[in-house]
Amino acid sequence: MLIYICVGVEYKKTLHREANWRRIIRAVRRVYHGKLTYGANWDSYEDVLFWDALDYIGIQAYFPLSEVPNPTAGDLTAGWDRVLVKLQTFGKKHQRKILFTELGYSRSTLAASQPWASGPGKIVGESSGGTSGGAKLKLRCMEVALSRLQQEETLAGVFLWKWFPSQRSISSDFTLQYAAMRAVIFKRWGIQSAHKKTMRRSLKKTDE
Repeated sequence: MLIYICVGVEYKKTLHREANWRRIIRAVRRVYHGKLTYGANWDSYEDVLFWDALDYIGIQAYFPLSEVPNPTAGDLTAGWDRVLVKLQTFGKKHQRKILFTELGYSRSTLAASQPWASGPGKIVGESSGGTSGGAKLKLRCMEVALSRLQQEETLAGVFLWKWFPSQRSISSDFTLQYAAMRAVIFKRWGIQSAHKKTMRRSLKKTDE
C-alpha cells in the first residue's frame, strides 16, 4: 500500500515561491520519513519548480479527454493516450513517477470535456443505476480511466475522488459509493483483477 503525505494541493498562485515550498518540504522531512508529493492541478503541474525535492509528481487528474458530445470508450481511451504520452515525457525529465492525487468524475454531460464541472445545469437526472446521460458518461469515464491507467508503468498510483463518510445510494456529483460505480471499481481493482495483473507481469518477466 502506498503511504505518503501531500504537502499541498492546488496552490497555483503560490508556485512562484519556490524557496518557501522547499523550506516547507525540508521541515516536513525532519519529522516524517515517508514519501512526499504535492498535488498540482492538471493544468499547472509543469509550473511546479520543486519536483526534485519530492518523491512523486502529484497531479489532480481532471484532464479534458474529449470534446465529442457523447464520447465512446474509444474516444476516451484516445484522450488518455494523448495525456499519458505527455506525462511519460515529463516523468522521465524529472526522474519521478506520476501519482494521481485525485481522479474522479461528476455525474455530468461534461464529464469527458470538463471533468471538474458540477452544479446546476451540468447534472442530469437522479438515477442510482446510471440511466441518465450524465450518469452513464460518469461510469464510462471511470471504467476507461481505470482500464487504461492500470497498464501505465509511469504511474505510481491513483487516488479516487470522492468517497463520502456517510452512505450514498445515488450518483450525485463525484460520489463513488453507489452500486453501479462500485461494480466498475471492483471490476478493475478487485481481487481477481489484481491477480490477473500480477500474473501478466510475472509472465512478462519470465519471457524476458
